[in-house]
Amino acid sequence: MRCEDTFFEHSSRNPELDRIIGDKPRIVILNKADLADPAKTPAWISSFEASGLRACALESTHKKGFDRLNSITMELMKDKLEKAAEKGRTGRPVRVMVVGAPNTGKSTLINALAGRKAAVTGDKPGVTKDFKWIMTGGRLELMDMAGVLWPRIANAKSGICLTALGSVKEEITDVVKVAYETLKIMYDIYPDLLKERYGVDMEIQAEEDEGYFLDPFYDIFLAMAKKRGCILSGGRIDEERFARLFINDLMPKLTTEQLIAKYDAMYEYEKDCFAKGYKMIGGIDEAGRGPLAGPVVAACCILDPDVKILGLDDSKKLSEKKREELFIEIKEKALAYAVCAVGPEEIDAINILEATKKAMRTCVAELASKGKSPDILLIDAVNLSGTGLDVIPIIKGDAKSDSIAAASILAKVTRDHMMTEYDEQYPGYGFAKHKGYGTKDHYAAIREKGMTPIHRRSFLKVIH
Repeated sequence: MRCEDTFFEHSSRNPELDRIIGDKPRIVILNKADLADPAKTPAWISSFEASGLRACALESTHKKGFDRLNSITMELMKDKLEKAAEKGRTGRPVRVMVVGAPNTGKSTLINALAGRKAAVTGDKPGVTKDFKWIMTGGRLELMDMAGVLWPRIANAKSGICLTALGSVKEEITDVVKVAYETLKIMYDIYPDLLKERYGVDMEIQAEEDEGYFLDPFYDIFLAMAKKRGCILSGGRIDEERFARLFINDLMPKLTTEQLIAKYDAMYEYEKDCFAKGYKMIGGIDEAGRGPLAGPVVAACCILDPDVKILGLDDSKKLSEKKREELFIEIKEKALAYAVCAVGPEEIDAINILEATKKAMRTCVAELASKGKSPDILLIDAVNLSGTGLDVIPIIKGDAKSDSIAAASILAKVTRDHMMTEYDEQYPGYGFAKHKGYGTKDHYAAIREKGMTPIHRRSFLKVIH
């Protein structure tokens, strides 16, 4: 089974696989068909069939198209199975290798066929590290293996599409360039959908500046970023932040049913509080207790019990692009929230734990000043006093409570934005990359350039 992403079918097709597979029976799996243009998928299938290859469109997450897949598989293997039966070898499984580029949904397909979570899945490439055989409930025995990229990608457009698809790790790419070039590709095909999604004028107007023609897509890119709230201090556009949000829009998501089930499971603490008569449940968490530089940031969030923000989780478990997306949604849909920071000088003066608690208390006080005070706090493992409110500390609460998870995302993303701005103010330290944590490069920069005003002296006594 040659697994390809229906949305970027041509780009996700590994040309080396045809040579390696040779004359063995094969099926082209057009996976994630629910995310592709329904008018174009049949054309791809017809094109494959005309070239002598069997093809099948699937929605692995929703388990659609599997009857046709099983039918084609048995049809292709009919002669071999009959010959085996003539020799008395009956009931033997049909062994199938599932191959394709990274992040085309191979493991999700295998899990759906097996009816259980037998293969590791994820929203990034490189999740599958090895190969193994997995039995299904029927005649198929499937080999799960790591996705394979070919050594020489045919053209720049295919490389951009593969990166946008998630087949290439974002850490080794220029995410702004990938998003920008993907925007151009999408504009050629679906300008109306882009306009509907981002609410901006998609009309292109070429401009000339001192004899040079400016790229007309840049204004569209900036307008889309501004519409999504990706703005730095002084009104500057945060291009990298929007680029990650844009690429994230192209990625497959969990089913709505799965997201609702996850949200409900993480809302049990809140339900218990409502049952006890509490009305405004605040989740509190922090970000930045461990870094060598920058503030510690706390957030308090009161979710609307009638509005589910799907996808909430411990901020550390989420990709940066997912955090950014949820950050916007939380601010739009929460009943109330507050985000407060305590700087490095105060951290040095009162210690990091007390600074963290001060930031948390300030959040509660800020909500009270707006008439949105919580009447109970769910907090990630910190014993917080001095608020006059009932407090429930929950170990690993950001993975067990939606309210705490929302607060963890608000705190984390706010602090990340602050450190990105500090990176411009204090170049050469890499704050935008490591966010102030004690990486090897960060320590080297401190030794070479000295400490900045945002460094925590109490964390750097040896160097100091």
